[in-house]
Amino acid sequence: MVQILNELVLNEIKIADVLEHRFGDGAVYVPANNESYDYHFAKDKGFINEEGYITRKGKQLAAKYLH
Repeated sequence: MVQILNELVLNEIKIADVLEHRFGDGAVYVPANNESYDYHFAKDKGFINEEGYITRKGKQLAAKYLH
Protein backbone atom coordinates (compact mmCIF):
# COMPACT_ATOMS: atom_id res chain seq x y z
CA MET A 1 0.00 0.00 0.00
CA VAL A 2 2.79 2.43 0.90
CA GLN A 3 4.60 1.64 -2.36
CA ILE A 4 1.47 2.45 -4.37
CA LEU A 5 1.08 5.79 -2.57
CA ASN A 6 4.76 6.58 -3.16
CA GLU A 7 4.32 5.87 -6.89
CA LEU A 8 1.25 8.12 -7.04
CA VAL A 9 3.10 10.99 -5.38
CA LEU A 10 6.11 10.46 -7.64
CA ASN A 11 3.86 10.57 -10.71
CA GLU A 12 2.22 13.76 -9.45
CA ILE A 13 5.61 15.37 -8.92
CA LYS A 14 6.75 14.40 -12.43
CA ILE A 15 3.58 15.89 -13.88
CA ALA A 16 4.01 19.05 -11.80
CA ASP A 17 7.52 19.40 -13.23
CA VAL A 18 6.02 19.35 -16.73
CA LEU A 19 3.34 21.85 -15.74
CA GLU A 20 6.03 24.28 -14.61
CA HIS A 21 6.53 25.00 -18.32
CA ARG A 22 3.11 26.65 -18.61
CA PHE A 23 2.75 30.27 -19.59
CA GLY A 24 0.14 32.94 -18.95
CA ASP A 25 -1.98 31.80 -21.88
CA GLY A 26 -2.29 28.35 -20.29
CA ALA A 27 -0.19 26.56 -22.87
CA VAL A 28 2.46 24.12 -21.72
CA TYR A 29 5.61 24.77 -23.72
CA VAL A 30 8.19 22.03 -23.59
CA PRO A 31 11.14 22.40 -25.97
CA ALA A 32 10.67 20.15 -29.02
CA ASN A 33 13.97 18.40 -28.40
CA ASN A 34 12.93 17.76 -24.79
CA GLU A 35 9.34 16.52 -25.28
CA SER A 36 9.45 13.75 -22.76
CA TYR A 37 7.54 10.72 -21.66
CA ASP A 38 6.33 12.78 -18.69
CA TYR A 39 4.69 15.34 -21.00
CA HIS A 40 2.83 12.59 -22.85
CA PHE A 41 1.93 10.92 -19.55
CA ALA A 42 0.48 14.20 -18.25
CA LYS A 43 -1.47 14.59 -21.48
CA ASP A 44 -2.76 11.01 -21.37
CA LYS A 45 -3.91 11.45 -17.77
CA GLY A 46 -5.85 14.64 -18.55
CA PHE A 47 -3.58 17.30 -17.04
CA ILE A 48 -2.87 18.78 -20.48
CA ASN A 49 -5.48 18.82 -23.24
CA GLU A 50 -4.99 17.79 -26.88
CA GLU A 51 -4.07 21.35 -27.89
CA GLY A 52 -1.33 21.50 -25.25
CA TYR A 53 -3.15 23.68 -22.70
CA ILE A 54 -3.31 22.97 -19.00
CA THR A 55 -6.69 21.62 -17.89
CA ARG A 56 -8.62 22.29 -14.69
CA LYS A 57 -7.20 19.04 -13.33
CA GLY A 58 -3.71 20.28 -14.24
CA LYS A 59 -4.31 23.62 -12.54
CA GLN A 60 -5.37 21.83 -9.36
CA LEU A 61 -2.20 19.72 -9.37
CA ALA A 62 -0.04 22.77 -10.10
CA ALA A 63 -1.63 24.61 -7.16
CA LYS A 64 -0.76 21.67 -4.93
CA TYR A 65 2.92 21.43 -5.89
CA LEU A 66 3.98 24.72 -7.50
CA HIS A 67 4.10 27.95 -5.53
